[in-house]
Amino acid sequence: MSSNLTKSWDGISSAILRQPLLWGGLATALFYVAVGSGTLEHELVTRYFASHPVEYVATTMFFVGMAALLLRYMHVLGQSRLPKEPLLGPNSHEPMEASGASELLQTLDQQRRGVRSSLLGRRLRDVLEYIRVKRSSGDYEDHLHHLADTAESESQRSYSLVRIITSTIPILGFLGTVIGLTKAVAELATQVGEVGLEAAINSVVSGLSVAFDTTALALGLSIILMFVMHFVNRRESQLLSDVEQRAHDELVGRFLVDPTANDPQLLAVRRMCEQVVHAADGLVRQQSQLWESTIDAAHQRWSTLSITTEKQLETALSRALQTSYESHTKHLEENATQVSQRGAEQWDRAIETLERSTQQIQSQQGELQRQGEVMLQAVDATGRVLKLEDALNKNLGTLAESHDFEQTVMSLAAAINLLSTKLGQKSSTETGLFQNESHQGHAA
Repeated sequence: MSSNLTKSWDGISSAILRQPLLWGGLATALFYVAVGSGTLEHELVTRYFASHPVEYVATTMFFVGMAALLLRYMHVLGQSRLPKEPLLGPNSHEPMEASGASELLQTLDQQRRGVRSSLLGRRLRDVLEYIRVKRSSGDYEDHLHHLADTAESESQRSYSLVRIITSTIPILGFLGTVIGLTKAVAELATQVGEVGLEAAINSVVSGLSVAFDTTALALGLSIILMFVMHFVNRRESQLLSDVEQRAHDELVGRFLVDPTANDPQLLAVRRMCEQVVHAADGLVRQQSQLWESTIDAAHQRWSTLSITTEKQLETALSRALQTSYESHTKHLEENATQVSQRGAEQWDRAIETLERSTQQIQSQQGELQRQGEVMLQAVDATGRVLKLEDALNKNLGTLAESHDFEQTVMSLAAAINLLSTKLGQKSSTETGLFQNESHQGHAA
């Protein structure tokens, strides 16, 4: 807030200090103070500047006009002090698109404040802003010339106060002369009867000399103002010409120029296309906003519907799962009962089968024990046969020695046949019993 107030006060103070009436009034006051104090005491000064009220007014207007011209000349001198190097950087040989105006504006903003606020800086900014806003560099040269004409017109308007003063001062001089003549004629009419005609004419002629001094002063001041204004105006015109040339050098060749920019028909078509594009852009934006609102509404409805559907599905699934759980539990209980019954029956059958198998195994073990006993008996009989063979061998040896070998052999053969017959019958009987028991075990 304080910074804004400071800027406002600075702007107001600078505007007041640029008022020619202020400096003209101060100059007039100092001049007449010097005349009254004797610093500028001279017969001509007193005669032409301080002998009639019109002379005071004409002098004041002269100093106001001179103050306006001096302020204008100081402004021109300030605008003339610009850097010689390009304000927008070096001009490349490749022209840029219209979008490059933003970069050039940033480059211009990097200059110091005095350069940015100068006539050349403002001229360059106006052209770059025109290109950036229009997004086209086709007719920026025409706009540059338009700005030059506008600056010239503003320059001429800035001398309007001086022109008015220059035109008014001679009128004031003539007004002073007319007033002096009127006063002289009135005095002549009153003095003719009182004094002689010659004395009255002499007094009137002395008064007329003072009256014509106002006209001489006014014309002289007007001539001075006109010459000074011409000098300042010429200097300012030279400044405007230099600014236009500098702006032309800074900008011309930096941007691509559309060859259709100077064709009125193509310009009309281009403007129509731009309007169509602008209208289409507006329609697209409206359509996008409409789609966005529609999508938002559909999203809200979908959210509400999804929440409702989720609740309904949750309720339906819970009911279905509960019903399925109950039916499945009931079915499992029924199956468990049936399975338990079938398992009990199968278990009983298995137990019966195991009992029968146990009995069969026990019977087979008894048979195996009997067969083992028979085998032991056979082994014993085999041992006896071996012993008999040993005894027979001994007997044969004895018989051989007693020369009764043949009879003994026959007797031994008969004994062996008899023993073999008995052993064969017994083993066949035991083998038949063992086979019958085996068949019974397999059948069981």
